[in-house]
Amino acid sequence: MSVISKMLSSLGICGAGCHQYDCFTGEKQPLDVRSADRVVFMQSEKVFAASVGSTLLETAEKNGIPMPYGCRMGICGTCATLVLSGAVLMDVEGGLAIEQKNSGYVLPCVSRIKGTVVVAA
Repeated sequence: MSVISKMLSSLGICGAGCHQYDCFTGEKQPLDVRSADRVVFMQSEKVFAASVGSTLLETAEKNGIPMPYGCRMGICGTCATLVLSGAVLMDVEGGLAIEQKNSGYVLPCVSRIKGTVVVAA
């Protein structure tokens, strides 16, 4: 989509009046991102400060914590991870089954950190 958008812009066909539908993630919920504190990765036995607005996956990658992922958009569910304590705000939840949501799983690729979060990774 970004290639097509750049191509149209370079041809003078598209500008501020063009809109792009995000067909992969659906509607995103508004975020209320507050000062992130830290993330505790229990399996890896590591604690890291998180940048404001960063996702759990971005924080893990930045600090060398291995975490599986697929689409990076909350659709495939590959990155589903258990939150042991704390809270996150997910942009979308489509990649989680109801049972996973009820059990405390989140999608790190679209989960924004709120305060201190402890995850099973």
